[in-house]
Formats: sequence, C-alpha cells, structure tokens
Amino acid sequence: MLNHHLAGLLGLGSLSWAGHQVHVSLPINQFLNAGVDPKEIPLPHEFILNRDLLAQLYPSFAEGATPFLP
Repeated sequence: MLNHHLAGLLGLGSLSWAGHQVHVSLPINQFLNAGVDPKEIPLPHEFILNRDLLAQLYPSFAEGATPFLP
C-alpha cells in the first residue's frame, strides 16, 4: 500500500524539480552569465507568472507546446 504513495511522491518531486530548473534556475543563471547585477534580476515568481519574460530569454517559449506536438 505504501509503495504506490511513495512512487507518487517521488514522481511529483521529480516533476517539481524539472519545473524549477526550467522556469527559475535557467533564466536566473542566464542573467548572471550575461553580467546583469543580481539586484536587477526579477524575482523567481515573475518568471513563472510572466510568460513574456521567459519568451525574451527563450524565444521558442512563446510558441508553447507547439514544437513538441506532431
């Protein structure tokens, strides 16, 4: 009984970590590598809520899931 709950928790944890990497860590690291002052980098929740902000960093993000669909 416990195994399927544990599998669900591990699976959701993996999805959460992947979402964190795409929507928070990668954009912030791109700003830091470009030499932007850390005080000028938007807060992490702004990357998640503002789709246009991510589209400026990653132009293909504006297309949504279209590139992945057949």
